Amino acid sequence: MQIFYQAHEFTSQREGKISMDPHDPGNWTGGKVGKGNLVGTNKGISAAAYPDLDIMGLSDAEIRDLYFRDYWLRSGAALFAKKYPALACRLYDLSVNCGVTRASKFLQRGVNTVCTGYVAATRQAPWRQAIARITNGKPLLVDGKVGPITAAVITACPHDNALHAALCGEAYNHYKEGDPGNIAGWLNRLNTPIVLHGGEK
Repeated sequence: MQIFYQAHEFTSQREGKISMDPHDPGNWTGGKVGKGNLVGTNKGISAAAYPDLDIMGLSDAEIRDLYFRDYWLRSGAALFAKKYPALACRLYDLSVNCGVTRASKFLQRGVNTVCTGYVAATRQAPWRQAIARITNGKPLLVDGKVGPITAAVITACPHDNALHAALCGEAYNHYKEGDPGNIAGWLNRLNTPIVLHGGEK
């Protein structure tokens, strides 16, 4: 839980407080501008994602519990957080910013880039051999569901910095196709280091 708390601290600082912008589809219960009711967003918890909740009545603890259940756990970040906490925190932040399924696909494609490409047998390190056994010599299925197999490949890989770079690269490829008005903010957030404390690295 300590790693989640630190991840949530980073993310909540970037999600803002309350938004009632009528031009933001996330603030509408129908998920589109003018559809449903304009309820708003409270610290990243949006009317579009939670149309049946009293968004503005949520306490900080309730918001944190929603993030833990629907983003930290659903993203699979908890499965490898103990070994690679910074990578787990980045996956969590991207899940909040881009959606769990999309962020999980970023991670799976990044893992495939770093861990499952063809390497001649004479150059296969023990960790590559271990991953080949886990995946039966095939790339991970990019299905947006980070489960035990994806987590096992990640924890077998000794190159957490490379995995982090690959994850961020996938996110960049997504962001560059998005709204030009938001690109600077998205990339600033992506490039901000997640500093872990309390003995975590």
